[in-house]
Amino acid sequence: MRNRLGINRFGQASPLRRRALLETSAVFAAWLAIASPSPRALAADQPTAGSVTDATKTIAPVQNKNQVYPTPDYTGEFLSRSTLTGDWGGTRQEWANKGITLDAYLTQVGMGVVSGGRDTGWEYLGRGEIDLNLDTAKLGLWPGGLFSVIAEGHYGRSIFPHTGALLPADLNEVIPEVDDSFVIPQVMYTQFLSEQFGLFVGKITTITQISGDMNEFAHGKGDHQFLNTAFCANPAILLTVPYSTFGAGAIAIPSKDLMITAAVLDPHGRADSAQLDQLFSDGVTINLEGRYTTRFFDMTGHQLLGGTYSTSSYTDLDQRVLNLILPGLPTEKASDSWSIYYNCDQYFYQPDPKVNKGIGLFTRAGVSDGEANPIHWFASGGIGGKGMISGRPNDAFGIGYYYAGIADTRITSSLGFEDAQGVEAFYDIALTPWLHLTPDVQWIQPSQDRVDDSWIVGFRLYMAF
Repeated sequence: MRNRLGINRFGQASPLRRRALLETSAVFAAWLAIASPSPRALAADQPTAGSVTDATKTIAPVQNKNQVYPTPDYTGEFLSRSTLTGDWGGTRQEWANKGITLDAYLTQVGMGVVSGGRDTGWEYLGRGEIDLNLDTAKLGLWPGGLFSVIAEGHYGRSIFPHTGALLPADLNEVIPEVDDSFVIPQVMYTQFLSEQFGLFVGKITTITQISGDMNEFAHGKGDHQFLNTAFCANPAILLTVPYSTFGAGAIAIPSKDLMITAAVLDPHGRADSAQLDQLFSDGVTINLEGRYTTRFFDMTGHQLLGGTYSTSSYTDLDQRVLNLILPGLPTEKASDSWSIYYNCDQYFYQPDPKVNKGIGLFTRAGVSDGEANPIHWFASGGIGGKGMISGRPNDAFGIGYYYAGIADTRITSSLGFEDAQGVEAFYDIALTPWLHLTPDVQWIQPSQDRVDDSWIVGFRLYMAF
């Protein structure tokens, strides 16, 4: 069984990818995040009346007190509505008011290495996503239930081989799979038993706009804020939680400011396969996370702390590289893997504390076992802003710096891997609420000393249909 980077569960690369893997990264076995998939988090901590709201998404007046998913507003004029195709003559809005929402998005990225790296050159890549949500309360069935299905895939060519970086400069390149594909990474059901407690089960996409190491200024799938993987989620926990996997968990919201999520996940899930016959056959991953909303100086902020522990066996990095390459040689295993992660965000300028517009700081930190996980520790920080230019309420910007401490093992040393760092800056121009153009520039110091520092320039075009 091979993961999205062509490495099988025994740490052996396919012949076509072996050389690229040895030159770039001996790992990247899985993609991560937290299993906090509940749209209830959106209702509890984001766009509801009287709370922080998303300037690019309005809320229709027809709501249900027992709903899990807020009703979007698809109405409006062409240049001011939330989506390109609008309300489909009223049909789409009627469906939404009755609990059925269907949304489609397309993120296109043109990116090039203009100096350094392995070689210079430009590449183009696109990622599409379709989301279907069925709210049982608004459908007239029972309160507190939500069925959620996500289908997505990407096409085009990756800039990753040009950069020589350990972490992809564009997260869109590696989700839902590294290879061009269109798959269904999420089929999930969430049921809230009360306003403070809910359960979820199914195949889960662990990075969404409302889940997965959430941060106000640095989060997501590379479609709205930063593009580099280092700023979308904490790389120190990427090994133990796949991007798409089966699992179940619970969500507790003991107060309006605190949300706690606990989940049990299959550590080797794949976006392109159900693999029900192998479900939890190689251990489990346990994830626990809490996120607390703060209001220091009457301005919005968040503090997040979490951890993962996997009982699965992983390739031990403290062994000879030849063990991973030559058939027949024994491959040593690490019996488990763990990580602890933290992030925070805090506005220091926010004219209205009930609206997410202003300027703030963000930071991330993480540490792992450093035996199975090649990233032993990680830290990042930066500044972000939203709606700060008069007449442009939906624009956003960010600039951030990251540092990845590589595990000191025989494999990483043999391959010449050292600590890596980088800087990224972007400005997201909202041409309309449904069309965003984002210039982006990055400087990356690769983890291999024989690769020159990379200067990368890119443009992203995001469309909501």
